[in-house]
Amino acid sequence: MPESPLPLDILIRILCQLAPSAKNDSVETLVAFLRTSVLFREAASFSPVWKSHYQKRYMHCVTANENERIKRLNSNWRMMYAERRRLDRSALEILESMVTEPDVECDYGKALVGMSFDIWDTLRLEAQAPVPPIFSNGEEGEEGSDGPVKPHAITRRFCATSVLEAISKGFAVALWGQFSLGNTAVVTFEDSHTALSCFFGESPFDIKFALDGLAHSCRDYLIGQSIVLDQNDAGYSVIDICLAIRQFMRSQGFELARPDRFIRILNSYPHACLTSHKQTIPLSLVYFFTSISHRLGIPAYPAGFPGRVFAHIPPLNPREDGFYLDISTETGPILEGEVSARLMAHGMPPSLPLVPRNGPEMLIRAAGNIFQAFREAVDMSGSLRARIALQTIACIYLLLPQEIDLPFAIMRGEVAFSAVDCVTFLPNTLVPLLASNPAAQAIVGDACRRVLNRRNIDTPRPRPHGTRAKYFVGLVIEHIRHHGIGCIIQWEPKCMASEEWIENMGVDRLKGGRDQPFYKVFFCDGTERYIAEVNIQPIEPTKQIVQDLFRNHPDLARLFEDVMPGSQSQMGRLVMSPRTQAAFPDDDRYGEKWVKHHRMGN
Repeated sequence: MPESPLPLDILIRILCQLAPSAKNDSVETLVAFLRTSVLFREAASFSPVWKSHYQKRYMHCVTANENERIKRLNSNWRMMYAERRRLDRSALEILESMVTEPDVECDYGKALVGMSFDIWDTLRLEAQAPVPPIFSNGEEGEEGSDGPVKPHAITRRFCATSVLEAISKGFAVALWGQFSLGNTAVVTFEDSHTALSCFFGESPFDIKFALDGLAHSCRDYLIGQSIVLDQNDAGYSVIDICLAIRQFMRSQGFELARPDRFIRILNSYPHACLTSHKQTIPLSLVYFFTSISHRLGIPAYPAGFPGRVFAHIPPLNPREDGFYLDISTETGPILEGEVSARLMAHGMPPSLPLVPRNGPEMLIRAAGNIFQAFREAVDMSGSLRARIALQTIACIYLLLPQEIDLPFAIMRGEVAFSAVDCVTFLPNTLVPLLASNPAAQAIVGDACRRVLNRRNIDTPRPRPHGTRAKYFVGLVIEHIRHHGIGCIIQWEPKCMASEEWIENMGVDRLKGGRDQPFYKVFFCDGTERYIAEVNIQPIEPTKQIVQDLFRNHPDLARLFEDVMPGSQSQMGRLVMSPRTQAAFPDDDRYGEKWVKHHRMGN
């Protein structure tokens, strides 16, 4: 190709206008320039051209690794981008092996988690990649709704998500672990509270970016309200600013939840309160208030007022009084000198300590709020949210022990940590932080072993001639007696439960008794049951059924990767993932043959 008639500096200016994209669209143009001609290559090699693309594509990193890259590569953005892309490709190769080699799935997951936030951005793209249409709600802009579907898309999304969750949970536990080590001053209330959302697989850095944006909008709002923000101005008033911040929050929808929406699990998680749960509880409102005020140069902290969390704003100079502010109402500030009178007015002793609280106390309070919402189960659309709540509570109470046996009871039950969790942050981060509590270490270790034993692939279960199991893995069924709808995930030629369970469930009173085939079934309500063949009625896997199953049983994405819909000539079924095919090598062929000869009612 002939050289461009444009001078180098003009080419560089043109390239600097390329809009950055998290999906590398504009970078492909830069790469094409590198391959075109000497002049174009020189323009596209100019480091500042790559800066915006790097910052857009790589919003996460391991700070120590990033600092080392910057130093070693002399802040050359193109070289840094190339190095991160190589890291991405390595991560994607490991992810592919994690999907297709299920017998060593945990080893690959552990390797990915070890790469931590350096691979967060590329794995998040995989976790949002397109999936088969039956798994999509079909809403405009929905993640994963557009573009070609990769092989094993659902299982790939599950594996990427499980790694992201293990990375973020490990971050939260390591942060909270500073409290258990006595380093309470190094972790702020904002950071410790933000980490709650890590248990939903949310990035703490994304939430920080959202808080930065919220504070920026608040600054604009205050300026628009003619609020003085310059501390050197005679009109500067901390009280006026704090009242205006509270009013800004109201304008953005942040307010006290109505009684019927008050006790909800998501009211304690910042990522939800930023979007769907802006009507929330006092502790979350104080979290947003203090986060905004700190960014505007006003220190503010949570304080445990009787029955409610207030914000405490200490004096900026000795001539002023600090004060308390109820973020949940429109009441005025309570000066520190007025606290005793206010307490007496509420029938409380004037000497009742009312001191600012920071990370540990507020984290325990948050865990209590989550547990109360879990017990009342007001907003349970399925059990996934409940399991995340239990995971959060268990980790907090193990790190900050209370005079209750709750964390031990939770860990002995079905907390449903993932297999990746059980080979990464639980043994490598949580257990070492419990060194002073051997009983707690043992209970976490036992929980991990139970999860891993349950997820290990069984000895392959073929279907030799004469196998009595009528149904197969991947069949959607309705329980004839209880009418629950679910999907078969495993079968056994006869009941393999304990004698106690057989007696309690009255198995021997069923037609066929204990000698008939039994099936493990995931139900749409989030439960798992072991049911007799006589109680099974096959049904069609509708889109609603499939979405309910996969929403309430994330592990289904490890077991199945698509749905073969029904038609005039055959019944539909779930398509097994490589992992499930390895465990039940004949069920795919058997199921394909079975559905061709069966329709509902046949």
